[in-house]
Amino acid sequence: PHQILDLQEYILLIRPKLQSRSERLFTGRHDIENLQNNLLHLGHALKKINPKYKHAVQIRQSVITEWLKEKDLRTVQYMAGHRYVSSTERYQSSNLEDLKEALNKHHPLK
Repeated sequence: PHQILDLQEYILLIRPKLQSRSERLFTGRHDIENLQNNLLHLGHALKKINPKYKHAVQIRQSVITEWLKEKDLRTVQYMAGHRYVSSTERYQSSNLEDLKEALNKHHPLK
């Protein structure tokens, strides 16, 4: 639901400025209407910016992981579109540094 406003802005404001003759919702650069081709070019551009980038799934995974740091599990489950909460739980990371800090704070070794 949080993406609806972005999609609406694209449809009502951005897309008309592209002056596309196509009836497709998304169009590409230089009248290339192949979304898969555009995503391929985007992937290459991202790899130039950050060599650690491997694939688009990696971006989705990192976004879900960041959501889990800020929001509760059920909210992230809904936002990610997961049917089962166990699918969302896989993205929970047990940050080793945070655990070490908590251990030192509550049980300092002397």
